[in-house]
Amino acid sequence: MSEGPFSHVLITRPESEGRDLAARLAPLLDSAGTAVLLQPAHQFCPVQLDATTKAELEALLGPGSTAAGMAATIIFSSPRSVEFGLSQISRELLRAASLAAMGPATARALESAGNRVATVAPNPHNSEAMMAVLSQRMEGAPGAGASAIIVTAGNGRQALTQWLQERGCQVLKLLVYERRPLQPQQRIIIDLAGARRVLSLWTSADAMNAMSRVLPPAAWFRICRGSWLVTSPRLQRLARAFGPSSVHLSTGPSNDEIASSVRALFLKQDG
Repeated sequence: MSEGPFSHVLITRPESEGRDLAARLAPLLDSAGTAVLLQPAHQFCPVQLDATTKAELEALLGPGSTAAGMAATIIFSSPRSVEFGLSQISRELLRAASLAAMGPATARALESAGNRVATVAPNPHNSEAMMAVLSQRMEGAPGAGASAIIVTAGNGRQALTQWLQERGCQVLKLLVYERRPLQPQQRIIIDLAGARRVLSLWTSADAMNAMSRVLPPAAWFRICRGSWLVTSPRLQRLARAFGPSSVHLSTGPSNDEIASSVRALFLKQDG
């Protein structure tokens, strides 16, 4: 039995991506009389590499360094890792490694800066997808002695780090930016607390955890009473722990794929 149309759609993507997604959804939401709530879960701030990390990077990729098995690889985890990290790695070190991108948007950011990308994680453009493509490259080539540099934020990409280490790779994480939770706008809090049925869109576990902490109980309760759309099976499993009425899986993590999945959900509601 249908629960009726969604009264609100909550977008938790970062500011620029969130505005782009809201614009893509505007015709659909306007025609359905559904309000869009744009509330980024985080803001992102650059972090400068310290002298110790720069020395470790030089030791892995600089003159005289060696990498057995898989060639030395620098893995950029997101377009933001390119934005905040690329300028902190010299051209010489970039040329000494094979570059890998966590999805096409990250690859485009690297290529627009004049870099050749050797590996792109396929859909859903996450750590598991990167493991799969790297595993193919490593077939018949031992990981022992190889090096991998992961350009990321905070404690990100733990699963990928562990996977590489278990295969004998020497892993260095370059933490080039950090996520800082954003306090929700008062208007968003009021709208959520009075919402009849919310569809919330999630692209990271960090966003789920951050929003659960900063939103007042009444607003968070409305989100958990509604439906969630997530962008990977891993997020789908994590989302269920918050107890939403239903959890739907997007066809992929890009705004095009998220928007297409939202349209499919609205058609299902109409049906």
